Amino acid sequence: MPKHSPLEIEVLRSPYQDEVVRGYDYDILVSGRQTKGNARIVFNPVRALKQHLLKRVYVQLIAHKLKPTDTFAVLYYFYPNGKRPTEEKMRQGVGSYALKEILADCREEGIRALYVTTKSPSLLSFLEKKKFVCADDELARYLSNNRIYYRILRQRKDVTQT
Repeated sequence: MPKHSPLEIEVLRSPYQDEVVRGYDYDILVSGRQTKGNARIVFNPVRALKQHLLKRVYVQLIAHKLKPTDTFAVLYYFYPNGKRPTEEKMRQGVGSYALKEILADCREEGIRALYVTTKSPSLLSFLEKKKFVCADDELARYLSNNRIYYRILRQRKDVTQT
């Protein structure tokens, strides 16, 4: 449960796998709410970013001492308060708590970086507060104005940080 929130939050993880990737699906349950939030992360080797437009991100991750064989996770979607939350449901610590759980799972899996692509102003602001870095604003032109943000994950040292 978040430190400064009266809400009871539960993040339930289940395995996700398709023909190409594996990861986790998350159900985010909040006491007193009928709708649930959800998220998905998928795992990929860093070398997968070496293709076309994402090569700039690959170069940045390599500069942070990641190896092509290291694994990164893509936060495929992140709706901690549901897909269309009202303003009153936001900014109550649900997203922070869910992200903390997701980061802990990533570290447990040995994931070295978490990567997000979005154009949502509220998610962009949230990511910046949570120590994510914009990979390259130039790429937004080619990605329908989506921005790529990533966060390098320290193994075991900053487990409690979000």
